[in-house]
Amino acid sequence: MNKDINDIIKSLLKEFINTLLGLKVNNINLIDEEFERVESRRTDIVAVADNDKIIHIEIQSAYDKLIPLRMLRYYSDIKMRFLNYPIYQYVVFLGKGNLKNTLEDVKLNYSFEFIDMKKIDCEVFLDKDNPNDLVFAILCDFKGKNLKNVVEYITNKLISITDERGFKKYMLSLKEFSSLRNLREIVKE
Repeated sequence: MNKDINDIIKSLLKEFINTLLGLKVNNINLIDEEFERVESRRTDIVAVADNDKIIHIEIQSAYDKLIPLRMLRYYSDIKMRFLNYPIYQYVVFLGKGNLKNTLEDVKLNYSFEFIDMKKIDCEVFLDKDNPNDLVFAILCDFKGKNLKNVVEYITNKLISITDERGFKKYMLSLKEFSSLRNLREIVKE
């Protein structure tokens, strides 16, 4: 913007806000600084799907009250790069408690999809013959099933569908995920 016009608007800021924007404010304190973002933020997963949409997934293992704001920042960064693509955003929550998936402010209504793994029935993953699915099952709702029995089922099925190298790989993932559910000791057995 032209510096002179900018300076004029600053000098008349209260009137500009009250008359043109219609906000009816009494006091104005000008924040005269540059907002510079000199940080590197890495998303967990961003992918182009079907050559016409962006899928953004964040894996969250702990409660974070700022996740909606962080997701909005990711959205704007991704949108700046992929202007013509719709963006589908998801937070896969592995921790305890609940996260908010909306951010509302004056003229802003932003949301993303929230998937709470501990509310998904483990049978969704246990019925699969894919080792990745079996590992995900440890994060889900066991629906009252005996914890040790579920872990044994997962382990036995991993043995039957993977080779020795694959089994070790998936067991490491299973151990890591099990700590999020306080099941690490059962998995070690």
